[in-house]
Amino acid sequence: MRVPWLVTVAILVLAISAFWTIPDIQVAAYLGEVLAAVTSAIAVVWLIAGIRQQRDEIRLQRIALENQRQELELQRTEIEKLGHYSALSQVNALLEQFSKTLRERGIPNCNTVDELPSALVAAMPEL
Repeated sequence: MRVPWLVTVAILVLAISAFWTIPDIQVAAYLGEVLAAVTSAIAVVWLIAGIRQQRDEIRLQRIALENQRQELELQRTEIEKLGHYSALSQVNALLEQFSKTLRERGIPNCNTVDELPSALVAAMPEL
């Protein structure tokens, strides 16, 4: 970003020194036109410098957005894993509660799938 500053200072120093060394009004008017041209040249230099800087910033933003997308994908994966563990934890809590209810009512533990219907019927209160 140094080049635009150096070009700007060099052009302004040349234009101002030329304006002060020429006492003729017509030459000064001509120099004014030259100074206008120089100013537009400076504007073009700064425009190009601004475009280059913007291009670099946009490139960095794209990299940052890609990194953010990857991090969000990793977070989503971890949240899914936590959801599975949470569901298993809830099922385990329900099974523990069911087993406790069976013990409280004096019903033997249900250890196989075949014993499940009789245990469920025995655990239900009578209507």
